[in-house]
Amino acid sequence: GSKLHIKQAGTTISDGIRFETSLATSEDWYIYMNASDDLTFRNDGSDYVTFQKNTGNIGIGTTTPTANLHIKQVGTNEEGLTIENDEDTDTWSWEIGSNDLFLSFNGTDVGYWNDADGTYNLTSDKRLKKDISYIETPFLLKVSKLKPAT
Repeated sequence: GSKLHIKQAGTTISDGIRFETSLATSEDWYIYMNASDDLTFRNDGSDYVTFQKNTGNIGIGTTTPTANLHIKQVGTNEEGLTIENDEDTDTWSWEIGSNDLFLSFNGTDVGYWNDADGTYNLTSDKRLKKDISYIETPFLLKVSKLKPAT
């Protein structure tokens, strides 16, 4: 069978493979191996995905992944990881904000894990509640008879 063999001349970006657009933009993609033989995908001056040779780790948004899959969130109010349902467009996302780990459904925060003690805190959202029933007026009359004091 046939195969494609490409030998990179050096360890710089320009020594790798370049995919150039026909437009007059800087949106070209590069695939290159760095001095550590890590394979990196680069676009518009930023390294996006790195496959580390020695560890097998994959980095998204980082060239130095420290886990099997290391995703570096870029910016605030940006989901670091999103999973989308194949049946519809519903998504669950995780994002780091103010050091806490936020969980959101379709872009709306539903809760977060506190960075200090790991507790999970719910964000109150009527859309996420089921079987809502309203309290009858006689109950409110009883509450109005309470005499709070300090």
